[in-house]
Amino acid sequence: ADIPGLVIPGTVPVAFAGERTWGYPEYSTNFTSVYEVPQGWLKGLKFGGTVTLAWQDLAYYYFPQGLGTGGNFTPAKFSLPDIVRVDPILGYTRKFGRVTFTTQLNIQNVFNHYHVLIYPDPVSGWTNPAALTANFDQQPRNYVWSNSLKF
Repeated sequence: ADIPGLVIPGTVPVAFAGERTWGYPEYSTNFTSVYEVPQGWLKGLKFGGTVTLAWQDLAYYYFPQGLGTGGNFTPAKFSLPDIVRVDPILGYTRKFGRVTFTTQLNIQNVFNHYHVLIYPDPVSGWTNPAALTANFDQQPRNYVWSNSLKF
């Protein structure tokens, strides 16, 4: 069916042989460590966290000038910024007879570092402002507090 104002060529390349796939970072690492004090007056105190690094994140391919007639149908790469995120963990465990109480606070993205990105449309690129979208590259700071009783 014809779409008014849009001529779709016979073949629309979205990736080429030898190019990497998209939707995730090419390099990433995640390190989590938690230490629990085994004895003394701080026994049961837990502290640690997670450090996440990701870079060269190819979000997707798009057509910068759109798919108009006689256009250049070579896609461009839209990449996300590199990510460095720190998520501390603080907790405490205490046993009362047969009952064990545990509380833990996780702070996600403690430095509240994120970007608000404007994404080009995969088909029309930057040519149609109404088709552009925006989103965070990661979530703003978030607190998660959990408590549990085991018996």
